[in-house]
Amino acid sequence: MIPQFVLRELQLVADSSDSMNVPRGRRGLGRSGEPAEEMSNLNIHIIEDDFPAIKEVDMKLIELAKIL
Repeated sequence: MIPQFVLRELQLVADSSDSMNVPRGRRGLGRSGEPAEEMSNLNIHIIEDDFPAIKEVDMKLIELAKIL
């Protein structure tokens, strides 16, 4: 399971004007698809749940974990 808000955050980092962050964001986005390529029987689910009142991705992950 990959939360959509995590993918958005990785995209923001990959599109950053900070040259130090761009490789990290691109690497994170690239790795999100790696398990599917390595394990053909793996099902990846994008979770659409979001918490608009929470700004920090780490806190959103904690809230999502509480629900799941």
